[in-house]
Amino acid sequence: MKIETKKGRFYVNLPVRLYQKIKEISKNLDDIDLAMCGLLLHFILSNKYKDKNLEKGSEWTTLNATILRKYNFGHYKTKRHLDTLIEHEVLEKKLHYVNKRKKTSQSRRYKVNPVYYKKEFLMNNDSSLYMICRFSNSEIVKKIEKHNAQRRAVADYKCEHLTKWLKHEGFEMEVNKVLDYVNNNKYLKENEREKRIQVINSFSSHQVKYSREGKDDRLHSYFTTLPSDLKKFIKYKGERLKEIDIKSSQPFILSIILDLIKQQYLNEKGRYKTITLKRFSNKLYKMFSSMINEDIEGEYNLDISKICTNITIMLQESPEAFDFAEIDKFISLIRSQDIYNYIGDYLLKSGAIWFNEGKFYTRLFDKEKECIRIFDFPDLRKCAKKITLNALYASPKKSGVKALESFKQLFPEVSKILDVMKQNNKNELPILMQRMEARCVLDSCSKKVAEKYPEMLLISRHDSLSTTVDCFDILHSQFQKLLTDYFGVEVIVGKESW
Repeated sequence: MKIETKKGRFYVNLPVRLYQKIKEISKNLDDIDLAMCGLLLHFILSNKYKDKNLEKGSEWTTLNATILRKYNFGHYKTKRHLDTLIEHEVLEKKLHYVNKRKKTSQSRRYKVNPVYYKKEFLMNNDSSLYMICRFSNSEIVKKIEKHNAQRRAVADYKCEHLTKWLKHEGFEMEVNKVLDYVNNNKYLKENEREKRIQVINSFSSHQVKYSREGKDDRLHSYFTTLPSDLKKFIKYKGERLKEIDIKSSQPFILSIILDLIKQQYLNEKGRYKTITLKRFSNKLYKMFSSMINEDIEGEYNLDISKICTNITIMLQESPEAFDFAEIDKFISLIRSQDIYNYIGDYLLKSGAIWFNEGKFYTRLFDKEKECIRIFDFPDLRKCAKKITLNALYASPKKSGVKALESFKQLFPEVSKILDVMKQNNKNELPILMQRMEARCVLDSCSKKVAEKYPEMLLISRHDSLSTTVDCFDILHSQFQKLLTDYFGVEVIVGKESW
């Protein structure tokens, strides 16, 4: 993996015809810089696939206003460049929208004109739709490098035992093989192919980008955006890699949260015969806080105290003692890896899932298209997994989705806790789980492995760690033991060859 950033240049991946268009625009307009056009288009294209839960990518993407302001200099303004790209029909824009009745809003959004993805418009009979574009502009290069350096510095400070490997030159991608796979794989849809071409080009773009900022506290790098089917084309010093991960990581961490609530509830009832708002919520707060890093820089503030207060009020207002038998069953199903099979069988019987011509179908909310639509899956387990994750992440105010209503009928007590934890903001439960995962994998388990085996390659992909095949058995035994010690319960792990 090449990591040098050549002096005076930066690299982005653009469709060939799109690059030719902005080259023409910048040549004819004195206040339009080719490099800034390329940078803005790169942000829009890369944000398209930022959300992994959107299978087809996001049609419209937002831009970070704070970052955009950093790239203004002299008479080159990002707003002017965006307006010009819209005027020349390179970009399309949706205006900022505020729904005062529902107190919701959407930022200004952009998308690249789809005509630039069409293969019939390839330039010079080039067989590739995308190209790596090199731009020279000393001011922009300086600003980009400063921004990236700041982000890398934060990540290095927090987990240098992992980030040191991201700078290593030993990584290589079998480019010819991977391009042949992507271009000739008949099972890949066009959007899936497009995403993979972008990822391949990013690997070859000579820049090292990684960060550990934002609401989830995760380490983000090239490897975390890498589609699983492309892992087999990457080697480290000629060696294949192998990965170990927490099986069903997010449901497993949810089981830890539910178990903590249950144990504290039973302790309070046994000791005081009742639970009080201040005492019980404070104890929950201390437990959750001890499992995450709270010194997160950024705009997002996870209000754990509010989550704990909502849980406490819900338990206080329950007319009878809370039914933890159902919670125990839910936890047991997660930890035995039977949860998706159990939910799938129930939802198939209820009609929320149906089978037709070799596929399983269900209706779920599509957040990109903002409507309920039919999703199809090759097997029942994958269908049930999608529904379960929707139940974990969806707003408690959402209604009319039969699959989620059936999930609530199957696990009413679990659903009550999920709803109150998302009562103020539906994002807070998944963010809490992601931060718990980050603290465990990045700051505890991987750090202890690195201290014991400093020469062992360690690559983090959120809930997983990867190393070379020769070192994998050591990593496997160490990681599983450390996870079990950390959570106090046996953790089931999976393994996969790259």
